[in-house]
Amino acid sequence: KRRTFTGTFYRGQSIKDIMEIIHLSIPVRYKIDDHHVTISEI
Repeated sequence: KRRTFTGTFYRGQSIKDIMEIIHLSIPVRYKIDDHHVTISEI
């Protein structure tokens, strides 16, 4: 099962900040390697 997130990335906003925002709305586990983000639902 795959979910797609659409949203605006503001300049200077790091992927970690974005993942924290997603994490607040949907309980997910995420791992960040360089520019690759792996998301898994809990």
